[in-house]
Amino acid sequence: MATRSTNGTRNHGLLIAFVLCHLCLLWLTPNILADDLGWADTTLYGHTQFYQTPNIERLAKRGMTFTHAYSASPLCSPTRSAILTGLSPARTGITTPNCHLPQVVLETTIGKTAAADQKSIQPTPLTRLKTEYRTLAESLQEAGYATGHFGKWHLGPEPYSPLQQGFDVDVPHHPGPGPAGSFVAPWKFAKITERIPGEHIEDRMAAEAVAWMENNRQRPFYLNYWMFSVHAPFDAKQTLIDKHRARVNPADPQRSGTYAAMIESMDDAVGTLLDALDRLNIADNTIIIFTSDNGGNMYDEVDGTTPTSNAPLRGGKATTFGGGSAAQEYSGGKMRTNSTRSGFMRRTLSFPGNRWPGTRFRDTGRGGSRCSAGIPRKIRNGQLLRNHPWAGERAGR
Repeated sequence: MATRSTNGTRNHGLLIAFVLCHLCLLWLTPNILADDLGWADTTLYGHTQFYQTPNIERLAKRGMTFTHAYSASPLCSPTRSAILTGLSPARTGITTPNCHLPQVVLETTIGKTAAADQKSIQPTPLTRLKTEYRTLAESLQEAGYATGHFGKWHLGPEPYSPLQQGFDVDVPHHPGPGPAGSFVAPWKFAKITERIPGEHIEDRMAAEAVAWMENNRQRPFYLNYWMFSVHAPFDAKQTLIDKHRARVNPADPQRSGTYAAMIESMDDAVGTLLDALDRLNIADNTIIIFTSDNGGNMYDEVDGTTPTSNAPLRGGKATTFGGGSAAQEYSGGKMRTNSTRSGFMRRTLSFPGNRWPGTRFRDTGRGGSRCSAGIPRKIRNGQLLRNHPWAGERAGR
């Protein structure tokens, strides 16, 4: 287990104070982020006959399901930077999932020529989340919350790891884009090893997260559980693979038994956290947010097919079609139970100190916000801009 050794001082303002006062009424805030989970990959939206997610259904019944949720980007690292800072990926400069690369790039530069097969000149994006940005974890930490990060990070190794971005604890303290080696042990993590042969990384991360909650249940805490699931590599417990391969319908666009097994292990981890909250008698004072960083993977091949299908939306991860950024989103806690919200909810907040110079935001009255500033001249590689009404995306247009 890696722990934070220093606590930097950052500026703060009124908006953060408002958010923290609201959260302090409720004590505890787990945030569960699935990796590459498509909007049709759970049973909540009625678009899968194959995947089984009873624990996510259980979470949704405790709170609210958002039917028109979108990630900040169709790629993982950009969305993660947005969740933590409240800034668009175009502003953090992280617009591609390249934060595991050894090169440290902290300023965007624009190329002089385009590649022969490209129609535009691409900038060189950042490869690290700069520590000058204020993160949600830092704000909560300053308000007295214990802060723990578990699972995937992919925003840079030290000195840009969770321990330098507001988290007291980081497990497994791994900067890569996926689990080290495989989901099922033996792993190749530098800081942890399997406790039992064939241990699944989500079983281990959920157990580590529960142990941390138990140690901090008497104080407010912010648990950031960013799952490795269901990102590549595509492997799972063999018993679950066999189970779901026996259920495959060749006519169903979702027909990878391996991917279905990965989703089941992801769902089991959600159940482990829910069970712990109930056992510790802190569920009523807890806000749980479950979401995904981008749409489902439609470009790899598993079991002779794509990992999943985002139909009726077009495209998937890494595309700017609806399937690339339409996301799962559920929230459980002190709110109307078993309810839905069709309006758009901003995934992130603009934290004071993290604003683009000259930028003001105002509510449009349509469930979103409008920015008064012009688009920066340096449009980062992979930036996604949206101007909804939202219904057209869900209708597949």
